[in-house]
Amino acid sequence: MRGQFPDTLIIQGKYQFKPELPFSPGGEVAGVVKEVGDGVTRVKRGDRVIAFNTWGGFAEEIAVDAERTIPMPLAMDFVPASALC
Repeated sequence: MRGQFPDTLIIQGKYQFKPELPFSPGGEVAGVVKEVGDGVTRVKRGDRVIAFNTWGGFAEEIAVDAERTIPMPLAMDFVPASALC
């Protein structure tokens, strides 16, 4: 993952969204689904996905609403996928 300009503003407290401290920046992520919640059918454990969240992407793990994910192509590397948007 790499930082984007909004991440820098959030860290400085200059963005329109101001998370409670402490928090982890990072709005775009790519990874493998570790587990899914009850009733989730859009993704399954082991799927490679790109996800869009407001923050939290620089953490080791992140919980993301399934509706905020898209499938990640098998040929795509995780680094460019995490900076897709």
